[in-house]
Amino acid sequence: MNSGLVGMLAEAVARTRFESAPAEVRERAEFLVADVLSTIVSGGARRDVTAMRRVAGKGAGAATLIGEGRGVSAAAAAYCNALGVAAEQLQEGHRLARGHPASHLVPVLLALGEESGADGYALMSALLAGYEAGVRVGVAMRGTPPGVHDIGTWALLGTAAAGAHLLSGGNAEVIRSAIRIAGYAPQAFDAETVFAGASASHLALASACQESVMAAYAAVAGFDAEKDVFERHWITRSAADFDSSVIPLSLDQNGSWKEYLITGGYVKIHPACAHLHGAIDAAASLGSQTIIDPESVDKVFVLTYSGAATFDDPAPANDLCARFSLPFLVASALVHGHLDEASLPEGAIEDAGATELAKRVHISTTPEMDGGYPAGRPAQVEVHLFSGRVLRAAWSLPRGDGPMALLDPEVRSKPRRLLVGCVGEELADGLLAGIAELASGGSLEPFSADLRRVRLG
Repeated sequence: MNSGLVGMLAEAVARTRFESAPAEVRERAEFLVADVLSTIVSGGARRDVTAMRRVAGKGAGAATLIGEGRGVSAAAAAYCNALGVAAEQLQEGHRLARGHPASHLVPVLLALGEESGADGYALMSALLAGYEAGVRVGVAMRGTPPGVHDIGTWALLGTAAAGAHLLSGGNAEVIRSAIRIAGYAPQAFDAETVFAGASASHLALASACQESVMAAYAAVAGFDAEKDVFERHWITRSAADFDSSVIPLSLDQNGSWKEYLITGGYVKIHPACAHLHGAIDAAASLGSQTIIDPESVDKVFVLTYSGAATFDDPAPANDLCARFSLPFLVASALVHGHLDEASLPEGAIEDAGATELAKRVHISTTPEMDGGYPAGRPAQVEVHLFSGRVLRAAWSLPRGDGPMALLDPEVRSKPRRLLVGCVGEELADGLLAGIAELASGGSLEPFSADLRRVRLG
């Protein structure tokens, strides 16, 4: 029997079986595969991502290099396919854990599954296990140290565990070694590079995915790290204030998950930093109810929590920067009544009305707003018109977040909408049918065949 936090996680990961999970858990896991695939494809069509994919995706192998119609090694496929996942800021996440678990898991497990010949239940069990393990570490971390972005921190550990689960058939000792190996080499990406919209941020998730693949393979090969590396080394470099009670308290007397946290994750319908979605939802609700002419607006006041208020650049230089600009995003949502993947064309800001209105957006915080995070992403938007009329809307839990997320038609339709826009209806529907087959325990081969048909860039 394993002891310590890593041992507890490894045992719980090893016991996880997708086919015995509740229906709502299986539904969410299947949806997340589709959601992440849609961001791989949509983000993978960007010019910079395409150029990097073709540089890094050399060689040959059994894992699909999505967009190029050929196979490479699992390590190369995981790296290249992950490049586009967060490129448009449409990646899923988990608010309480403060990161993006499935965005790491899907590129890695698809690549390893193709390379190892895994069936659908093996792949989906590994995904569910890695999600649950990673999120618990993320919750326990209470955030990252100042200046460190969450990508490549706790989700890397969960993904390494998932990869080991897939490759070893759920061997707890191999899974434990994979977590330790990932803990031996913590990643600490610069948050400001991400938040500034610098294109190098695309490389963070790709690097984390590649490290996860190698950690899983190393564990299967018999490699290991020092037994206390997680507590002694990884936590001290990755966590803001680690709560060691979270993991044991989340397990039942048999060492399995007391509950599944996957249904508490979120799906993005706005191409923007998740911190800003509460304010975007509030602004979009006003813009969808009333036609707002930017020239009729005197000032816009946004009240939100400190984690969102820091994204206050009113004049983003391009579409990547705009995805982290609260003034611009609120202005765009007010003017158009929505904010979706078509709102920010690659490489430019073409929305003159929103650009001018963003200069009149004023952001502030209160202790009450700060107290509403991470339980939600609270925001209030007030639009003061020159006529004297004031429009006001408040939002707490963003659309797409939490157990009821998939009841929102726009959330539910997102994967197909993104896929159709890139590959057409016939192939999009084939890919989604392939994912459904995986969730029913079927073969990965038909899905892989459709992946080889995707062409991007």
